[in-house]
Amino acid sequence: MGPLLTIIGLAIFAVIWWRRLTRARDVANVVLKKPQARPETPKAVTLKKDPKTGVYREKPDE
Repeated sequence: MGPLLTIIGLAIFAVIWWRRLTRARDVANVVLKKPQARPETPKAVTLKKDPKTGVYREKPDE
């Protein structure tokens, strides 16, 4: 009777341990798969050619 109770106790322990392990894994997956904020993309800038140097520079806001 003693070995049978030991085996049943170990089986119950294994089932509880497995449930906790899978629950922790699921929680970690949810945290890791959260959508990340998109990085801000720079706005498009209008360029104007400088007649003296021939270099393109940002067009001043008017």
